[in-house]
Amino acid sequence: MSGLFPSFSSSDREFDLTYDYICELFNKHIKSVPSGHVVTEFLKDVPWAGIYNTINCAALHHFRELSLILLFPVYAAYVLLLMPN
Repeated sequence: MSGLFPSFSSSDREFDLTYDYICELFNKHIKSVPSGHVVTEFLKDVPWAGIYNTINCAALHHFRELSLILLFPVYAAYVLLLMPN
C-alpha cells in the first residue's frame, strides 16, 4: 500500500481487509496531471468524462472520503481546484 494512507490495524480482520481495499482502490484513482493531482472517477478512459477522466458530480464525495483517510490531505484540495465556479 502507498505511503499516502495511514497504517491501520484492529482486532477485526474483516475491517482491516476493508480498510486496505479502500486505500488500494483510492490509490488507483489518484493520478498525477500537469496541474497537480486529481481523483479520477473511472480507471479506464470514458468518452463522457471531462478533463483528466474526471466528472464534477463526484468531486465533493471524493473530497470527503479523501479528507477522512489520507495522510496528506493536500491531495484532497486538488479535487476542489478542478471544480467549476
